[in-house]
Amino acid sequence: MNRNQVYPWSRAGLCCLAMLIWWSTVPRVEAAPVEAYTARRIWTGGDLIVSRGVLLVSDGKVIKVGRRADIQIPTDALIHDLGEAVIIPGLVIAETGLATGSRDGNETIAPAQLAIDGFDFFADFDNLLAGGVTTVQISPGSNRLVPGQGAVVKLMGNSIDQRTLARTESLRVLLSSSSRNPPTIFRPPVGAVSVDRPLDPTRPQLGRSLASAVSGLRAMFRAAEQHVPGATEDVAADLLLGTIADYRENEGTVRITASQGAEVRAAIALAKEFGLRILLVDPVDLNSFGSRLAALSPTVRGVILNTTIRPGRIGSPPVPDKQQPAAPLPWENARKLVDAGMKVGLRAASDSDLKEILFLAGLFQQGGLSQREVLRMLTQWPAEMLGVEDRVGTLEEGKDADFVILSGQPFHTRTQVLATYIGGRRRFDRTTSEKATLVRGAAVYDGTGRVIDGGSVLVHGKLIRGVGSDVSAPLDAEVRHFADGVIVPGFIDLHTGLGIGGPLSGTISLQTKLGEQLYSGDPAVAVARQGGVTTVLFGSTSSSPTPLVAFKLGETLRVLKDPAALRFKIEGNLTSIIPALKRSLTQAKAYVDSWTRYEEQYKAYQKQMKEYEAALAKYNAAKKAAEAKAAAEAAKKEKAEKEKKTTSKDGEKTDDTKKASTATGSEDEKAKDEKTEDKKAEEKKATPAASELKEPVKPKEPTKPKSSASLEPYRALFAGEIPALVEANQANELREAIKLLRDEFKLRVIFTGADDAMRVADLLAEKEVGVAVGPTLVRTVDRELVNLPQLLSNRQIPFAFRSQATTGVKSLPLAVTYSVRKGLAANDALTGLSFGAARLLSLEQQLGSIAVGKDADLVVLSGPPFELSSRVLAVMIDGQWVYEKEQDR
Repeated sequence: MNRNQVYPWSRAGLCCLAMLIWWSTVPRVEAAPVEAYTARRIWTGGDLIVSRGVLLVSDGKVIKVGRRADIQIPTDALIHDLGEAVIIPGLVIAETGLATGSRDGNETIAPAQLAIDGFDFFADFDNLLAGGVTTVQISPGSNRLVPGQGAVVKLMGNSIDQRTLARTESLRVLLSSSSRNPPTIFRPPVGAVSVDRPLDPTRPQLGRSLASAVSGLRAMFRAAEQHVPGATEDVAADLLLGTIADYRENEGTVRITASQGAEVRAAIALAKEFGLRILLVDPVDLNSFGSRLAALSPTVRGVILNTTIRPGRIGSPPVPDKQQPAAPLPWENARKLVDAGMKVGLRAASDSDLKEILFLAGLFQQGGLSQREVLRMLTQWPAEMLGVEDRVGTLEEGKDADFVILSGQPFHTRTQVLATYIGGRRRFDRTTSEKATLVRGAAVYDGTGRVIDGGSVLVHGKLIRGVGSDVSAPLDAEVRHFADGVIVPGFIDLHTGLGIGGPLSGTISLQTKLGEQLYSGDPAVAVARQGGVTTVLFGSTSSSPTPLVAFKLGETLRVLKDPAALRFKIEGNLTSIIPALKRSLTQAKAYVDSWTRYEEQYKAYQKQMKEYEAALAKYNAAKKAAEAKAAAEAAKKEKAEKEKKTTSKDGEKTDDTKKASTATGSEDEKAKDEKTEDKKAEEKKATPAASELKEPVKPKEPTKPKSSASLEPYRALFAGEIPALVEANQANELREAIKLLRDEFKLRVIFTGADDAMRVADLLAEKEVGVAVGPTLVRTVDRELVNLPQLLSNRQIPFAFRSQATTGVKSLPLAVTYSVRKGLAANDALTGLSFGAARLLSLEQQLGSIAVGKDADLVVLSGPPFELSSRVLAVMIDGQWVYEKEQDR
């Protein structure tokens, strides 16, 4: 083979191989992940409002926004389902004073001063982010004629460069009264001071009047037109005029604050004279322009209005002058400006109020502005006025992914900011350890017969904290709005087979704690919840007395009462069943009575013990005082005896002296002795001797009865704390059960089954006995249709429902619906499924109705309860959503 023919090909191959090797070493740039945010509504900030929309974000930019049905979400995208939340663009504030170094200097004209040089990029802006603010204009000082140049920045971002949208956004000019008191200024001379070159005094500056300010500005702009850089030795003047000339040459924006009519007219005149494009800030008096406002748009890029209101504060404006027309409100001016085709932005009266800018902006609806127009004043229009519309202001493809997630429509009174994103990253998230939930619907049926149209229920933790047509709620409450939904209490089933994986038919001793046997993984529980059932009773169906436990069907089964009732069965041969049950109850009653007597005796004993302890303390104190007194008297006596034995060293007195002394002394001593005896008698009476005190006798503690685990549950039964659930169906069974349990033993009775209840309805009503109807509610008896719940309702007999089922618990409300179809009132049916059942179990203070302080067990229906078209949309147990119909989420 010829080598000259082979090698050229080989060199080419080697080059290709080398290129492949080099290419393999070049780092690959991974495509940025896509995140999809689905929401009930997306307000883009412009004309588009998308219902059931999706926002696609990648690498900090908006990729696409539109209806979910119209946009293909990448299969590998991370999806954030925001439910009923609303997305809007990040808010853009047209003017702030957030530059910490923007305090005014001495010079009244300082156009070279930059607000951005005084802005702390690392300051804490959480409050503003919590209000949905993402981009702000920062102004220089606010009390000088020309305090400097403003900038536009984002409140958060990956770098300062990324956050700086415009380093020099506008030149600020203030024609308002706030700039009309500039300080006098002193400029030290260059060189030595002498008689011939004395110090110049301080000199006043421009702007002490509107005429002076306008004249000075006019002179400044004219001088800038003629300015030649470096032509003067005055460095300050060269910098000043050079800055103004640059603004003129680059057609920069001039931001003029002018409130009153004369100030506004002066601003417009300056703009027209020198060809300026201006932003007009804080105009109040626009009446003089009338219909000519539209003609100002070529000159005025936009108008920034002060919201003037301070949230939550009450001011005292001056009394209106009848001779002077009242100043228009800011939203009235906004309406005029928008009608004239002008762009409007907003600023807060104080930067501390920016966190409430959505609230403040919402007030502008009072001027007749639509929500869309008001939102534009916080997004699209200020972005265009500030010259940063290519980055922010609207949610459009290619723009920065700065957006805010709201709990509802942007300017609804209760709407709150849930999260704020800048550059696709969450910078604020309103989360709490236990957030409140506000559930709204077309109506609330509270379970006791009350219906609240357009009602809401506030849930915090496990409890209901508010019910009504207008409910107070925390700012961060999650709002779940079911537009056509009806909110009802969770349903209660008075006997099921739920909780251990199947029905229980064997004998269970009365002392058994069934709550300890429950299994949260029972698959039938999740099925039962789909029917709206939230609380059930569970126990054996055996013929022996057995306990029943009440528990909630939450993700973790929660025991309410164990036992919640004792079940008895009175069916069949009554001649043997009734005497046997009577013997059991008599024994139980004797046991209960022994404990009742003991508790009464023990209560009396405790009272006696308190009295004894008080008497003993008093006795011990008296005894201690008597012993102390005896000791003191003994010491005194001992001292007297010692003194008596002591003889006088001065000699004896004469007999006459002794007699006189004795005579005088005897009378004094006698009087003294009488007083001493009286005092001793009083002291003895007040402080008796220790031997005279009587120690109190300690009371004897009563003997505690012997405890019996099998009889212990009867104590709650005979105390009326829990009912007896009695399985009886025939009329004679019902009568005998009432005679034994209600009349003789005075027990609270709830019949279950009770097929012949209509035959003894008067007796049931008289004895105030309840009935748990089911599983068959409507039957045919003697060719007559018997709707037992309806008959009980008409006789004012309290009733509830039971299914005796497992997964069939889900169908209990459907069975009740059939009873409603056959005559039972819907309100009575709902009460039987909720409040009536809870009252029979003595649980009505905790559950059964929608009321403040009760457990947050709610069912949301698609329509009125027991309508054939109504479905269960969602179920809440103890404040947690445990079921939501998939297509309605």
